[in-house]
Amino acid sequence: MKKIGLFFLGMIVGLIISFALVYLSGTLFEYFSIQFYGSESDQQRNFNIFLLVSVMFSFLGGWLFVKKFA
Repeated sequence: MKKIGLFFLGMIVGLIISFALVYLSGTLFEYFSIQFYGSESDQQRNFNIFLLVSVMFSFLGGWLFVKKFA
């Protein structure tokens, strides 16, 4: 039960890190007037990439928490 709890805690931490990195990079890109989309389909593609990367960060965070604290 402890490992499951640690895994979910690690997943949450991984998601927070993922969101923070995307938010900070978006702020920097906006500051330098860099635009990664020209249409709604490009925006959807970028969002799908964000979802995939967030899932990978969450599972990596969960795995690292279990390896380190269990």
